[in-house]
Amino acid sequence: MASLDAAIAIHRFGLGARIGEIDNVGDDARAWLQAQLTELSSELTGYNLPSTKANISLYYQYLEAQRQEMAAAAPADFAGFVHETRRREALTRPPGGREAENARIAASKADTSGTAATASDLYQQMVFAYANEVSARTRHASLTPGSFRERLVRFWSDHFTVSINKQILIPTGAALEREAIRPHVTGRFEDMLLAVESHPAMLAYLDNWYSIGPNSYAGSTFDLGLNENLAREILELHTLGVDGGYSQGDVTEFAKAITGWSIGNPQIQPERLGEFIFEPIFHEPGSRTILGQSYPSGGVGQGQDILVNLARHPATARHIARKLCAHFISDTPPEAAVVDLEAVYNATGGDLEAVYTALIARPEMWDGALTKMRSAEEFVIAAIRALDRPDFDFNFLFATLQELGQQPFFAPSPAGWPDDVISWSSPNEIRGRLDWSVLYTASFSGETAPADLGTDIMAGLMSDYTRTWLGNASNPQQGAALMLMSPEFQRR
Repeated sequence: MASLDAAIAIHRFGLGARIGEIDNVGDDARAWLQAQLTELSSELTGYNLPSTKANISLYYQYLEAQRQEMAAAAPADFAGFVHETRRREALTRPPGGREAENARIAASKADTSGTAATASDLYQQMVFAYANEVSARTRHASLTPGSFRERLVRFWSDHFTVSINKQILIPTGAALEREAIRPHVTGRFEDMLLAVESHPAMLAYLDNWYSIGPNSYAGSTFDLGLNENLAREILELHTLGVDGGYSQGDVTEFAKAITGWSIGNPQIQPERLGEFIFEPIFHEPGSRTILGQSYPSGGVGQGQDILVNLARHPATARHIARKLCAHFISDTPPEAAVVDLEAVYNATGGDLEAVYTALIARPEMWDGALTKMRSAEEFVIAAIRALDRPDFDFNFLFATLQELGQQPFFAPSPAGWPDDVISWSSPNEIRGRLDWSVLYTASFSGETAPADLGTDIMAGLMSDYTRTWLGNASNPQQGAALMLMSPEFQRR
């Protein structure tokens, strides 16, 4: 029973077992999980990753170099102009795969003699910042002894999705997770919410950095207008939920309250380039009324007060509880589990550690029924952990995740990646995982017999049927591929 509980703790709560890890859990799997919440850190230390402020500075250097080169080019012949324009357009493609590897190589060979960098060089540096960030978080996930905690980081990162579909987000999108989510993953939800919604990556992704109050100085002087994207997604996705009882009027009022939440740039507060700023000349004056509650004028504090109250709202507790249960238990979680987590959230003021503790205690989590399908990224991380192969290269990582349909920080919408079984279990999806598993294990040189390796990684979760198949494998490579494609390994 202890072995089964240990396997459940690692696979259902975490990101998959490393060799020997199930034996290290001990007799009390619940205590092992609890210790991850209180004794471990989510920080990515030792990777020397640049700050968002530095990455946004790089972005503006790129824009300036691009402007200067375009102005200097001004070719007399139309063909030359078309060629240059197409080259510029090619730079806007979302990075990944070979482009990420090329960026790494280019950055490592960059000239530091003082020669001004070209726009192309600076763009490659932005791609490298993204690639290096994703590689670091993947390596951390593949090695960490606290994969439950890391799984929670990824849950919240998806909850607060940003995508690198805009140039400014190429170097900054992944940094949001490191700077605004990891420090708060076991803290209060309202602290994480405030950190995320004021992060430059979120302000850029949902267009709030140029949202202008129509009656503000800038709005009335230059006829600029409001953007409601961030306000709407905060209400619909981040806090209350789509059925949380808000109206379109609440969206508009909230959008007005967070006008002026922007990013320092060369034209506006350049001394704070790349930082979150509040710009008073953008802010819509006056009080706001949201969900029946009035908020007086107060600059940046008006939006902050609204966020705090949204974090403490009963509808937010319900939304967060249901989403956690759907992620960890099943696509249609039992109502009792949702009510339990919801009650803990409300009673503790959104203390996430207390909510996770309630999740650990739920009997549904320990019944051995692996009802959820690993997403593509979860599957790859679990495979890296199981075969103890954390020393991947950029090209492998990005080509894999692009091919399997889950390039990090490139979700199709602000709703994030799908989290239901059907989305990750289509015939094409399974075929892609099979092809990748055969390729990935072709050079596997494990000395453990395949059936024993399966027992080490999955313990009591592994069926007799799977054990027989692994025992019949003709070599370690085939056995490893069969293990990765077994129903028990595909699910969590």
